Amino acid sequence: MHKFVSSFVGGLALACLVLSPMALASSLKVIDSAEHNVIPPDYESITYNSVKHYFELVKAGGSAAESKSYADIDGNIIIDNVVNLERKQKPFDLPPGNVVSYPLDDHIYISGPSGLMGAYSTTGRPIIPAEYSKITYNGDHLFTATKLSAAGGPDKIYLVKDGGKVISELPSWTRTESSKFHEGLLRISNQFDPTRFIDRQGKLVKVADYDQIQDFYCGRAAVSYLSQGKRWAGYLDHQGKMVIGPFENVSCSEFDRGRATIMQYSGGEQKSVAVVDTAGKFVIPFGQYSSVRREGSGDWFVTKDNKFEVLDKRGRLRFKFPDTCTSVEMPPKITPATWIPCGFGGTAPRSKHIGKAGSKWGYCDATGKIVLAPKFFFCSQFTGDLAMAWSDTSDDDEQHCGVIDRKGNWVVQPHYEWLDIATPNRFIASEKMDEQSANMLHRRDPKYIFRGFAKLLETHDLIGMSREELEKLVGKLENPVENKAKTGTWIESATYCVMPGAPISWPGCVIEFRFDKGNKVVAWNGTSPSQGSIKCPWITENVLIEHTEKGVALGNLVPKSN
Repeated sequence: MHKFVSSFVGGLALACLVLSPMALASSLKVIDSAEHNVIPPDYESITYNSVKHYFELVKAGGSAAESKSYADIDGNIIIDNVVNLERKQKPFDLPPGNVVSYPLDDHIYISGPSGLMGAYSTTGRPIIPAEYSKITYNGDHLFTATKLSAAGGPDKIYLVKDGGKVISELPSWTRTESSKFHEGLLRISNQFDPTRFIDRQGKLVKVADYDQIQDFYCGRAAVSYLSQGKRWAGYLDHQGKMVIGPFENVSCSEFDRGRATIMQYSGGEQKSVAVVDTAGKFVIPFGQYSSVRREGSGDWFVTKDNKFEVLDKRGRLRFKFPDTCTSVEMPPKITPATWIPCGFGGTAPRSKHIGKAGSKWGYCDATGKIVLAPKFFFCSQFTGDLAMAWSDTSDDDEQHCGVIDRKGNWVVQPHYEWLDIATPNRFIASEKMDEQSANMLHRRDPKYIFRGFAKLLETHDLIGMSREELEKLVGKLENPVENKAKTGTWIESATYCVMPGAPISWPGCVIEFRFDKGNKVVAWNGTSPSQGSIKCPWITENVLIEHTEKGVALGNLVPKSN
């Protein structure tokens, strides 16, 4: 199932063709451990609701409502389509002339008789009257809502309280589509203007004159800026004072549970990474590890000399993985009973569709000891006492998926192209994955993502290029946003999917362009596979990507020689 979705990131509308994990096959079914069909292979999407214990089924063709049905754990159809489900579960009746637009954030957005938007709670309580052309929920029971100007002037944007009371009018250049209140402040400027915030009363709060300030977490906001030809970054407090840093040639993450990571670059490569607390004390100093990633439990998964270790919250060694381990699939949380999938030998891919790796996969426990010898082509996290695993055969292109227990025995034989564990005796399965879907997973490898864009930068000067010429090279740019900044310098942005067909959530998939009044490119930026969702600064000169696998990471872009 391919579905087209839009998301707002930093005030820019991003649109990509999203490939759902439930949609990697031409037909899906549900089987039991004896491999009997519980639900026949008639669906292009099957999702299990583990809270309400039913399957959501989607057939190809027809409207979205008519093609969706629901089945119980034994495969019995309980609701024949989503229209009937909505009729059955509808909690309240809307006033005459109002229709449901879409549900979001525990609110139901409605369209009134005049076509304007309003909002209700899921219990039928009116939240925002149907008087606005656009409504965005920004957290803390507060919304930003836009009214169209009747006289052709600028639209009116308001901060509105749950219940419909207007708190204040906001500047006409306000952009809050992806913003939420954090620590009493809401970021309202787009990424290319000096960052501005408002408080819960809608009053402008000037933190500092930097063009890129992130949201506040734990009383600190990451900031980056250019000074004397060098890129600097650090952390501000609520008064706008630089309290951590600044550091040269680094990128700073947001604080999470009192800790933040700082990545340091030099000569086109990420050289080191450090972890600091809110007081600026280094929990993990620069120079100790080449990569650091925090897991859901608060532990740190680190790499040192191509070896893997886990540190506790204070940066102290918890355990090491075996020296022969070449890849690790870390779970979101480590408990004494956790088994961790590990690859040994080869080049150890993170996906079974990335090339011919030659590695074998098994499991280590929460002390780093091997508890299930490596013998699989690939294996996943355990769900209870079951996990998905791929058979180890001589041909990488013929790997098949099954389900194993903690002894490594096959509970479901590896006959399938793809499996997902719904319950201990119900499995969503596909016997055949279409070629396009398999190729898409293969291209998740970072070394493929930026290859085409790197070639584009090498053969063409994008800065100064007209939009028409750019679209001849990359195809039509998606979802231009008519954002006219208050300076008038940057008037429009659009996006280009570096890896067509990739989900927005995959890092390094989208490049954003800015155009001037003459519709010529004046800047671009994007995300890097090595940086996750951290964006590089806006690039305003023609550059080259030095190492394609590092994407657009800071320090991996070199100016073109004249």
